[in-house]
Amino acid sequence: MKLFPQFPVQSCAIALLICFRAGAQSAEPILTWNAIPNPAGVVSLKLDFVSPLDETGGTSTQAIPVSRLELGLGHGLEMLFQIPLLRASQPDGSSVLGGGQFSLALRYRLLGSRSSRFAMSIAGRLEVPSGDSALVGNATQLMPMLLSEWRMNSEVSFRSNVAWNTTVGATNGRLANFQHSHAVVWSLNRFAIPVFEVAGSTSTLTGNSQIVVQPELIVAPAQHLEFKTGLSVTLVPTPHYGIRSQLAWFWGKRSR
Repeated sequence: MKLFPQFPVQSCAIALLICFRAGAQSAEPILTWNAIPNPAGVVSLKLDFVSPLDETGGTSTQAIPVSRLELGLGHGLEMLFQIPLLRASQPDGSSVLGGGQFSLALRYRLLGSRSSRFAMSIAGRLEVPSGDSALVGNATQLMPMLLSEWRMNSEVSFRSNVAWNTTVGATNGRLANFQHSHAVVWSLNRFAIPVFEVAGSTSTLTGNSQIVVQPELIVAPAQHLEFKTGLSVTLVPTPHYGIRSQLAWFWGKRSR
């Protein structure tokens, strides 16, 4: 699969993120994971949507939506479950619905806390061939990740993810990608937070690269609800545009 397994990389999004003062995973960008996992007993459900703006024919696949459930286990450990619903649009105008690959991930905090200037976590994701193979292939994917955060001051923080995405036992669609995403988050107030993301992927098999830039803005109409939406721009290999959005609900005490 490509840079964003649940979304076509050709999509781009401007994301609106809403954040509030104390909260686990508050103001997490759409493409770049936070390094701070949910605390024990906190559950979050995130639904991601993509709407391409510049389709010009051919077959394309759209996520509608990707569902991600995150469970805080305590001691800096979190478990994540993810599965997308996909819609493939055909050149004749018809569309086909199908399930994407189910994935399981663990995120573990190595150092730092929500009040620290710096934090770092490791994560690993296993994606098993459980979806419609005609849409997403039949490969098992493994992805180790390193997640970091640096709070430059009370208003500005920098977040970075680097990952290695590879397939195991695939009969088609083999990949080995170095992937990275980075975000600058401006916490101007507790209700509206601008974000700017850059993400990329390079195949070590073919040398092909993909680069996406995504300005975002986040808003929280309620204490346990975040809405993120935006316009994303794929720069490489071919310019594309799209809307990327996310709804996030939280249950449990989100403060430290």
